[in-house]
Amino acid sequence: MMNYKSATRAESGAPVLRNEIASFTAGGIQPQDWFGSSISGFADRLVVGAYGKGDAGAAYLFERSDGQWIETRQFLPSDPNVISFGGSVAISSEWTVIGAPDARSQRPYPGTVFTYAQDGQESIVRPASQQDVDRFGSGVAIDQSTLVVGARGTDRRGNQSGSAYVFERQGEQWVEVTELLPSLTNRDSNFGVSIDISGERIIGGATYLSGGVGGGQAFVFEKVDGEWVEQAELSLITPGFTDAYGRSVAINDRFAVVGAPGNLGRRNDYLDGAVFIYEKGESGWEYHQTLTPFPGVGARSQFGTSVAIDDQWLLVGARANKDEGVNSGSGYLFRLDGDSWEPSARLTTHMPLNAQALGVSAYIGDDFLMLGAPSLSTAVPSVGYVQVFAVPEPGASVHLILLSLASFFYCHRNARMEKTHKTLSSLDTNPFGG
Repeated sequence: MMNYKSATRAESGAPVLRNEIASFTAGGIQPQDWFGSSISGFADRLVVGAYGKGDAGAAYLFERSDGQWIETRQFLPSDPNVISFGGSVAISSEWTVIGAPDARSQRPYPGTVFTYAQDGQESIVRPASQQDVDRFGSGVAIDQSTLVVGARGTDRRGNQSGSAYVFERQGEQWVEVTELLPSLTNRDSNFGVSIDISGERIIGGATYLSGGVGGGQAFVFEKVDGEWVEQAELSLITPGFTDAYGRSVAINDRFAVVGAPGNLGRRNDYLDGAVFIYEKGESGWEYHQTLTPFPGVGARSQFGTSVAIDDQWLLVGARANKDEGVNSGSGYLFRLDGDSWEPSARLTTHMPLNAQALGVSAYIGDDFLMLGAPSLSTAVPSVGYVQVFAVPEPGASVHLILLSLASFFYCHRNARMEKTHKTLSSLDTNPFGG
């Protein structure tokens, strides 16, 4: 049975916004550098990954000054064995975090995470024990002094079952606190491909990217009496092999959001995509709402490629949207109206390009929305970029001003949630990050 709780206003459609003011890239960026494949922001600072840059990858720090985003630093890995540097990024008031889930060494893919203080001091973060193909750094998230790192290739519950590590900053070091091992993962779950943290809550996705039998899961952990404890397993009632449920996740004090860009969606069409929302209630995490692309939008947009949430807005990337060009991508903005997330606008650009993949990454700032367009195609080479949209004032009519960054995408379908009780962004050219 399908649930389309959000469909009432969606039927009337939402404005398509192309009022682009600017878009930006970093100095020296070339086609296939995949600039914009990962993004994260804090206040007036933004970090953007370009994991295809050169031999190892790169990331870039931008700061907003007089309404413009100025490149202030390029990050390059100090470890010569690292590749895919910039595959995942996160930023806080004190730290910039960059994941490099692949490496050239006797251990093919152990993975490494780098943190940088505002004074430029670099720290290398690795777990106490690493094995081949761990892909440590598949996803990264940070909240104040707590750092969470996904490692979708670890094998604690079977080959590539995946896990996540929690570190806390103690003095001058990142100290490993625990390894998060969901209770219901197994071989090829790939838990840790996506990670988010908000205060004392962590959510991680397990998409079964490597050929597992499930359609994906997401797990919520909360800090209870100083320990990270698994609180919920989120999944679909009738999962599909291509769902990629959990490919993107986001969480705040009230809602958990899970993207499934391969889901059949509203039209029962492969790769249409959907996004599933859960709410924290008195009895735990409960299914709340399903979101899908707006009516009239082209099929197979991979809605749910990326998701971002704050108290009022929900942003979804659809990297394969074809309405303005083949796989040009777009973003979808939803606004919380009472207890329901309602469509506000579809975000695109004045001059969309084929294969720009607008919406591969997404971020919501205090007064802006950010979307990345890494231009993933090798057949149609173009330079990746970022776009930013201004967030409407509370109570104002929906009218977004595109300031700089690229697009976002989103997914839909019916879901189930099972409460559990146990201890508890990398991106590839593959649409699901395989």
